[in-house]
Formats: sequence, structure tokens, C-alpha cells
Amino acid sequence: MEKSIQHIKINIAYDDIKKANLSEYDIRPKFITDFRNMSENYLMPWLHIDKFLGNQLQNFNVKSLEYFYNSGELFIYPITLYCNFIFERYNTIDIDDRLLKCIKSKKAKIVFFYITEGYFGETKQHFDWLDNLAIKYNLDNDDILVITANLLAVETYTNTKFKILH
Repeated sequence: MEKSIQHIKINIAYDDIKKANLSEYDIRPKFITDFRNMSENYLMPWLHIDKFLGNQLQNFNVKSLEYFYNSGELFIYPITLYCNFIFERYNTIDIDDRLLKCIKSKKAKIVFFYITEGYFGETKQHFDWLDNLAIKYNLDNDDILVITANLLAVETYTNTKFKILH
């Protein structure tokens, strides 16, 4: 029996359901960085990948990292990027110990959703940054995924520390 798109369920974990993952880092472009002046309803579609992609078919099961850590269910940990600030402003990021344990036990993947076309992979620095993150936490090449609209990124990147889906 073939599964239809309606039957596919994706568990998505956020550190805090009301915030995007990595919200403590200054990585949001100007139009979504001033959280104090924006309503939660305005911010959610920009910061949460399930809201950005739409959930009309109820495919996304959104819960806290704590929930998935305790339940043992498989999940993705999305990081939504709109620009290169993460690569320009930080040498690396810190991964929560619970998330790291889930990744190591193959219950979780970090997924960088690079929403804007053409930015990811502009420089080798982007690839090196992700490689360094994988090295820092001794992650396997399938533990970090990058979803990008840059169709050339797969051709440009030749190492094996993370996977690119275009």
C-alpha cells in the first residue's frame, strides 16, 4: 500500500514552542529581528518551519525538545535561516545536551532550512562552518541536513560531514 502525503507525519522539536530554535543567537534578518515590536502571530510563520511551510494536512507534530527527549520518538530539530548571519557572526553554536543525546542515538537530526534562494553556499565558509559543527560534536554525516534552494550547493560541496538536500 502506498502512503499518501496525508499519512506522512513529521515530528518537529523546538526548545520553546513560542520561539524559534537558536532564538538567542542574532541570526534573523532585520525584518524579523525586533521581537519586542512584533506580535507572536506575525513572527510564527517566519520563525517556525511548520508555520512557514503550512500545515494544512496536519503532517507536522510540533512539541518541545523535552517532550521528544522523554518520549524517544524520532524528530527533526529545525533551524530556519534567511541570511548568512549565523556563518558571519558565530564560529559555532552550542547544542543542548538532550538534543545531542537524541542525535547520537539516531532519534533526531538537525535540519537547517535555508529559506532564501542563492545565499547558502555563496562561500566555502558556509560549508566549513557546518563541517566544524559536525566535528565539534562528533556527528555522523547524516546527523545534519541542509535544505536549500541553491541547486549548485550539492555540486560545490564535496566533503561528507553533512548532507544537502536541494
